[in-house]
Amino acid sequence: MSSKKYFDEVALQWDNMQQSLFSEDVREKAFSAAGVKKGKIAADIGAGSGFITEGLIDKGLNVIAVDQSEAMLAEMRKKFSSAEEIEYRLGKAEKLPIPDEAVDYAFANMYLHHVESPLKAIKEMVRILKPGGGLMILDIVLLKELPDSIKNSIEAYVGCVSWAVLKDKYIEAIEEAGFKEVRIIDETSFPYESLENDPTSRAIIENLNISPEEAKEAVSSVISINIYGIKSLQD
Repeated sequence: MSSKKYFDEVALQWDNMQQSLFSEDVREKAFSAAGVKKGKIAADIGAGSGFITEGLIDKGLNVIAVDQSEAMLAEMRKKFSSAEEIEYRLGKAEKLPIPDEAVDYAFANMYLHHVESPLKAIKEMVRILKPGGGLMILDIVLLKELPDSIKNSIEAYVGCVSWAVLKDKYIEAIEEAGFKEVRIIDETSFPYESLENDPTSRAIIENLNISPEEAKEAVSSVISINIYGIKSLQD
């Protein structure tokens, strides 16, 4: 199953699934760290059903919501049918349908670990940001490598964890892409309950025939993290 098909299938349940990972308080911390301002333009990359977009338009920003899933964008359109501040664009993170230096902020929430080339996706966010613009990534990273049985599972990739990378490598990738002043805003343990809320992840555990204790040990290697960086004023 491709990541696009996965998101198409879970679009109706995505709000409940992501709530177990990132709360409104975490979202507010991200907005505060990014210094979002009314009237500015933000890109919501991998917008899903609109968790980040909702908070941004509440703060008076205009949003370009990008997602590879038609079903996710359809859910957003229904949810925000009266919002004129949102532009919906179908596209992938590695080739964003946004012009160069078009946005003041770029947000990616629980998305880059689904991308086959995260570094390429981060470089695309550099491209679309205005000089001095802010990047905020809310995602999952690894404290240590996952067992091969999970890493090698295609289902695990679709269900969220096998493409996550070590925290230090994640930060290095952001710096390598061209961001400065990269810093961690917040990090928390990845809740085991979030896998129980994800039908794909439950199926992985069952198919791998591992015990709840083994599953919890694997999950203890994963944390959720908020990372902020600024695009340099000069290339």
